[in-house]
Amino acid sequence: ALAAAIKRLPFDLIICGIHLENESMFDFLRAVKSEERNQKIPFICFRCSDSNFAKVSDSQIEKSSRVLGATDYIVMSELDNDPASLLLRIERALKPVVAKRRGSKSV
Repeated sequence: ALAAAIKRLPFDLIICGIHLENESMFDFLRAVKSEERNQKIPFICFRCSDSNFAKVSDSQIEKSSRVLGATDYIVMSELDNDPASLLLRIERALKPVVAKRRGSKSV
């Protein structure tokens, strides 16, 4: 369902939690990045859970998501004391999108 919406609508950024209701974040990420027009869209994955399993599997989840094309992987609990850092990471992910738009407006 999510991947179908991506095919119909244009996006500048996708932020996706690792726990989705009816599908895997990896399947969603793979479906998004399989479309050529979506390959440059920044895709940020995040985790909110602080379970022991989540902490132990973090490095593998991050590696796998990056291999599939994720721009960033954020652990929300690491940002609790610095919410502004979330905004900075989003801005960093959007830099190529903004630069491309600025470049296309000058043509």
